[in-house]
Amino acid sequence: MSLYDIYGNEIQTGGTGGSSQSELQRKFSGKNIVWLGDSIHAYTQPDGVTVPYLFQYDSKANCYNWAQGGTTMALMGVANYDPFCGANMVKALISRDFADQETHMADRGFTTQVAEMKAFDMSKAHTVIIEFGTNDNWKLVGLDNETDLYDTTTTGGALRYIIKTLLTAYPKLNIAVCNIQGGINGTKNEGLELVYTSEQRNEIIENVCDELNIPLIDIYNGLGENDYTKDTLFYGKPHLSHQGKLKQVKLIENRLVQLF
Repeated sequence: MSLYDIYGNEIQTGGTGGSSQSELQRKFSGKNIVWLGDSIHAYTQPDGVTVPYLFQYDSKANCYNWAQGGTTMALMGVANYDPFCGANMVKALISRDFADQETHMADRGFTTQVAEMKAFDMSKAHTVIIEFGTNDNWKLVGLDNETDLYDTTTTGGALRYIIKTLLTAYPKLNIAVCNIQGGINGTKNEGLELVYTSEQRNEIIENVCDELNIPLIDIYNGLGENDYTKDTLFYGKPHLSHQGKLKQVKLIENRLVQLF
């Protein structure tokens, strides 16, 4: 069976192949996989497909891609972005109150996704994949708050809230969290003052995963970015080229086969 992009062109998936591919399908065929994240998993440029779409093709799972460009794990105080941050997306999915998302779904180009969220029964989800952090760094979101571990204006607090909220409602739900690429630096004063690095954001993401016993998908080390690969992995960093998407989806597939 061939795979085609949104323009009707046949593409190569570079899927896991062989017994690994069979194992992926054995474990995930027909399962409902929810994807929450930012443009790394939302964008179809330049090849017309997304990482969740490639996962769906390889695994035969049902993927619900509710990632959106520009979004963060945490609340930022921006009216048309906050409804789609990780913390508020999960809040809506569990409470079934999508009023904030409906208010801004048209201007954010998210109307179809909100309709899917409203119709979807979260009790039927097998796995939730969480992929935020790039925009948290760029938009200078706080890392964590030691006096309030559930402060959803920080990445650490928002991730704790997301995980605890999902597992309180659905204790048998599988959750996996992606960390972020290297070289994602948050700066101010016209880029001259370094505030956050990928390593600092990833330390928070990884600490929360360890604390709550949630598996990590190590994009930071696994993507294999270096001077030789950077031109083929990216379509304008941090967005992935077709080859970059194949690498990222393979990392996710291999990890999930190990985990679940």
